[in-house]
Amino acid sequence: MNNKKVVIFDFDGVITDSFDHAYYGRWVRMWPELKPHEYRDFFRGNIFEEMAKMPPSQTDPQEMEAWLKNEYFPAKRELPLFQGIEKVLEKLNKKYIIVINSSSLNEEVEAYLDNNGIDTYVDAIYGSDVSKNKIEKFKKIFKDYSVDAHECFFITDTIGDVLDAQQCNIPSLVVTYGYQDKSYFESVADSVIGFAEQPTDILAIIEGLEKS
Repeated sequence: MNNKKVVIFDFDGVITDSFDHAYYGRWVRMWPELKPHEYRDFFRGNIFEEMAKMPPSQTDPQEMEAWLKNEYFPAKRELPLFQGIEKVLEKLNKKYIIVINSSSLNEEVEAYLDNNGIDTYVDAIYGSDVSKNKIEKFKKIFKDYSVDAHECFFITDTIGDVLDAQQCNIPSLVVTYGYQDKSYFESVADSVIGFAEQPTDILAIIEGLEKS
């Protein structure tokens, strides 16, 4: 049996500052009329389900696939970490097992972590190629690490993720510096264990929980 708690991180908007790259670089390419707030609203639920509601893109699929492989993903690996998140990962790694539950591909998350020298802090990645459903991946994490929901924390920046975590009884810590600001979380504020306005706030919140 594992005797360490598991801290589950979302990736985009929590570890990497990727909103502008994703919105302006990818989604506007597919849907030129898409507004930033409309893209943010995708994350009120499952991103893949929300995307499926959009009209067909006029972008040629083969051209898009080649562009993603040759330009978009390589550029994403060069995006900045949120200032202070490396120290957060380093410190939490000493006490907890850290895993990532992300809607990004495993390969791309792994490449980004390696490129930024933070791969050693992360034990496993559960990306969209594992499942496009984060609830399924939470359950897989429980099984893989022999833990229950109360032995985990989930750190995210979107209400869709919080709602998924609630279904698995995992407490969520919300960062408000990512894809969605605090106003998105009014309906679930009572169930959130803390709001982090900057990465270093994550440590303070978790340390406070440890003392309570």
